[in-house]
Amino acid sequence: MAGYNGYSKSNNAIRAEEEGKFPASTLAKRIKKYFKGIRAEDIRQSMITREYHHCSKRYNIVDYFDITDLIFLKNRQKLRETIFRRIMTAKFIKIYKYEPCWDDASIALWNEFIK
Repeated sequence: MAGYNGYSKSNNAIRAEEEGKFPASTLAKRIKKYFKGIRAEDIRQSMITREYHHCSKRYNIVDYFDITDLIFLKNRQKLRETIFRRIMTAKFIKIYKYEPCWDDASIALWNEFIK
């Protein structure tokens, strides 16, 4: 059913949420007790967009992700790997005080680190 429910979400967006499909930020909040340190950006990088809907009075397009995709072990592992890489990359940069000009040893260490 097309149309808007007030100024926040389309009726189709509300229907999608009833079916278990959520924007990345909402999904991250719902599953954070199972995936420590998760952020919406992790979901956007590792999960497939199932639908998009218009939200807000400006009709912004928002991607929706299906929570049932996490039933599969492969998808959960991919999400955990994405979270791990983001956290470890931040730690690596903090430890080595990122400089634009790395020497060969630092580049080799970085390449081993992100495998």
